[in-house]
Amino acid sequence: MNINLYKTVILTLILVFNFSIVKSDSYQTSSPYWSTVKDGPTTQQQAIDMFFKGRDLDPIEGIYTVPDWGLVAITKHKDGYRQYVIDVIFSGLNGTHETTYFKTSNPNVFDFFERISWEDGSWYKFKTSEGKLTLKDGGKFAEVRFVESFADFADGDVLTKVWPKTLISTQSNALEKFMFSKDLSQEERNKKLDTLTWYNWDNPKNHITLLKKPNAEIYILENEYYLKGTKDINQYSWWVFGEEDIQSNLIIFSGDQTIYVRYKDEGYVTIDDWKSIKPENLISEMRQIQEAWKDQLKEEGRNYVEELNWIYKPTFDSEKNAVYVSYEGSWNGKKGKYKTMQTNSIVLGRNGYLDISFVSSITNETTKEELQQIANLAKDFTDGIDFLEGSKHADYKSGDKVAALGVGGLVAGTLGVKALAKVGFLAKITPFLIKFWWIILAPIVAIVGIFNKQKQTPRKRKRKEIDYD
Repeated sequence: MNINLYKTVILTLILVFNFSIVKSDSYQTSSPYWSTVKDGPTTQQQAIDMFFKGRDLDPIEGIYTVPDWGLVAITKHKDGYRQYVIDVIFSGLNGTHETTYFKTSNPNVFDFFERISWEDGSWYKFKTSEGKLTLKDGGKFAEVRFVESFADFADGDVLTKVWPKTLISTQSNALEKFMFSKDLSQEERNKKLDTLTWYNWDNPKNHITLLKKPNAEIYILENEYYLKGTKDINQYSWWVFGEEDIQSNLIIFSGDQTIYVRYKDEGYVTIDDWKSIKPENLISEMRQIQEAWKDQLKEEGRNYVEELNWIYKPTFDSEKNAVYVSYEGSWNGKKGKYKTMQTNSIVLGRNGYLDISFVSSITNETTKEELQQIANLAKDFTDGIDFLEGSKHADYKSGDKVAALGVGGLVAGTLGVKALAKVGFLAKITPFLIKFWWIILAPIVAIVGIFNKQKQTPRKRKRKEIDYD
């Protein structure tokens, strides 16, 4: 591994983000990730009343027991999740905020910063430890691993959820949690897939489907079929990838393309920082990160990136309030050399944005002209998306929630680079970026040929009088 380059990348991160890494011989009295203020619950019922009453919970949320520590509650807070101690062995800390968790690209995996405590007479000493939490068995358990050696359970520990007892929805409980394998025949696959609700499969036509939460319309072409709804998307994801997909609102299939549509209700995204975007700096950082990880990935037997190039440099459509970006990766590894392309669109609304991944199957023989044509399809798809009145980006009013990150920083974060990231977004992505940047560029698979459906070439999406689903 190129140690010097790796160190340079990490040190640059530290300086740019002003990220403070706690040394083993120093203690802290405060942190943006925890507090000693007693503003939280000190009983299980108080936690239920304060954090969970009257709303649907995310899989990570609930009350857990921690071995040799006590009872804690994890609850949603702004862009992440907070853990409060309810009743622990250091009773003076009951009711305080102990940990902050942040989402990663995997819905079952969270990065965190946690307060580590030692008794010190009448009070305690503190340090901040970072680590990773992984939800297991649909949220019944959470496996925790710390980074720092000074954390008591650096080798890992298991949190057990004690409330709610019904940890996931009835729909989720009904999921078949296995993957399609090479031993499963096409006929057997089709029988399983036929149990899902496939929109636009029978009697296909051009039409519009409505996404209720973002209040946005998606124009669907006759040759496209799709899944919509948590149960069917999660089941499909289990069969194909071996895990739930709790982020996608819509998955669209067409020929060699798979389109993932996700709504992020982060608030109104400003566009003022777009002028600061420098595409060559972005691609340069992406290349540096890949190079820094190459030797380690080789040692671990993973695939690694040898080359990255723009297909479409980040482009902002001021009329559509949308961003387009597409890049090509040349990979090497166990399966030999191959190429992938990743195309993303971000469409801004009043209360959040639609994050769209446009995944295409390509080969080593795919030409640059063909890559350009495929990337153009993503632009055409975005042209067929409209937020409805009251939810458009232009409908913003003073007092609306404003996202911590502008559109420029949002693009940089999507690409996994540090440029333009603001303090509000730093906490959300820093733990992930420091250790796992290479994952962002891992190839996403377009599921082709699951059905024996004839491939068709997508057409331009032109608005006209059209049916709704």
